[in-house]
Amino acid sequence: MLELSQPGMIKGVTAVFTTMTDPRKGKNSRYTFTTVALTAFGGFFLQSPSFLSFQRMMQEKTGRNNAKNLFGVDPIPSDDQIRYVLDLVTEEHLLLLYDFFFMLLAAFEAAGHVKDFRIKELGNALLVAYDGTDHFSSSTLHCPACRVKTYEDGSKIYSHGMINPVIVSPAKKGTVISLPPEFITTKDGEKKQDCEINASKRLLTRDKQQLARRNVTILGDDLYAHEPFCQEVLDAGCHFILVCKEDSHKTIYGWSKGARSKKVTDTFDGKKHLLTTYEYIEEVPIREKTKKTDEPLLVNFVEVTITERQGGKQKSSIR
Repeated sequence: MLELSQPGMIKGVTAVFTTMTDPRKGKNSRYTFTTVALTAFGGFFLQSPSFLSFQRMMQEKTGRNNAKNLFGVDPIPSDDQIRYVLDLVTEEHLLLLYDFFFMLLAAFEAAGHVKDFRIKELGNALLVAYDGTDHFSSSTLHCPACRVKTYEDGSKIYSHGMINPVIVSPAKKGTVISLPPEFITTKDGEKKQDCEINASKRLLTRDKQQLARRNVTILGDDLYAHEPFCQEVLDAGCHFILVCKEDSHKTIYGWSKGARSKKVTDTFDGKKHLLTTYEYIEEVPIREKTKKTDEPLLVNFVEVTITERQGGKQKSSIR
């Protein structure tokens, strides 16, 4: 079992880097792949963009540096060397690192750190939020795997993105547990650009065994609230809670109008009384039938509106 301490975590990730095959083919390898990977990891771990130059300065002035003391890195590779080596790393390399996320999660579970994330009202489920984010964008630099967005004036933006799944809980505001990402990237030979939904489906397929045995409910915005993705979630042994907007889900809203049940609760937030109105209906079709034998997926619809008791000012509304 992974030791939940800074040295224990560094030891664990070092072991993963050691199992990776060095992607360099030449013999000029003053720095081992593990050294390069750990140095890059150190910059992110300490959240310092100037990590490397600062460590070299410390080494020159004091004869000591955190790169060596915390991560066992000695000597420290240059920025160019790190970029060169990491540019050669493939998705196959990263799969080994993805397993480390679940090693950490298992260690958190064994130590009792995950139980506070579970939602008793949802059958003790874990909530895993899916969302896409870009980690690279440029109007000039690009590669064959980039997504391309073309504007009306003909200009283009090239980008790389990923799905960043995290375990969340209303009881743990400001704290999440990260799970392994899935990159949004166009593979060699593919004609269509990759997209957030396709990447999310791959993520579900890749991690379904880990997710299903943990009683996971997937959270997502309106982009995900369509039958193909919902069915993928169910096939992976998970549940879903997804945002549902009226302009993109006319069928659900049409079925639910006039037939919803309602419940209102009154709470005090320390300053004002807030009325939370729940309107809900069970088993409505997520889309229209395309033929008589067609059976659309049935879903439960909930609309939550929060208003101030005095004055009736609406604070928020979620569907």
